[in-house]
Amino acid sequence: MHIDFDQAVFGSDTQKLGDVDGLVVDAGTKRATFILVGSGLLGNTKHKIGVSAISAVAQDGLHLGHLAPKGDDRAPILDSVEVELPERDQPLPTFIPAAGAGGPIITTEPDLPGRYPADNSFFEVAPIDPGPVEVFSNLQENEVVLGKGTEVFASDGDKLGHAVAFDLGDMGLVERVVVSEGLIFKKRATIALPEIEEFGTDAIHLRLTKAAAASRM
Repeated sequence: MHIDFDQAVFGSDTQKLGDVDGLVVDAGTKRATFILVGSGLLGNTKHKIGVSAISAVAQDGLHLGHLAPKGDDRAPILDSVEVELPERDQPLPTFIPAAGAGGPIITTEPDLPGRYPADNSFFEVAPIDPGPVEVFSNLQENEVVLGKGTEVFASDGDKLGHAVAFDLGDMGLVERVVVSEGLIFKKRATIALPEIEEFGTDAIHLRLTKAAAASRM
């Protein structure tokens, strides 16, 4: 199954849902799990649609079968959210033995100035120990996004071009990646799965050196 970026995607009722904006690939198994379909003004909303929902590939684009209308929860939106975790417990006061006579001196964190002008401070002071922030995504742990900006690198670190299309086999296995023409490739080049080292978010790393890749042209 051949998938081009910007290829039209149609629902089972032949209504256009949007255009292919990327693939979600399991970096471990190298299998595509979802296509990303851009919709809305400028295509800035991306819906995840399972590769198994593609029933046909035609000249006019991809056709889906048994898929709910756009926006239904069976075509979730690719999303992530930042969540601030609770701050950790404050440390206990420090006890410092007093010099000479008398008991121990108990020290605590200094009082922070308040909001100007009520507490006579012009500056906003950042928390001493702010809560950590984690990003939660609806992608699985090994899943990466390969989109129109995905760069393809040779094994020696040189950029060869951008991914523009994919050939998928059984169970969504990525069999080939089509790389755009550029300084290295004078025309589009097809890279087979055995020549692919790994998939990363917006990056594909090959086992080929720059020289080996250029010798194909």
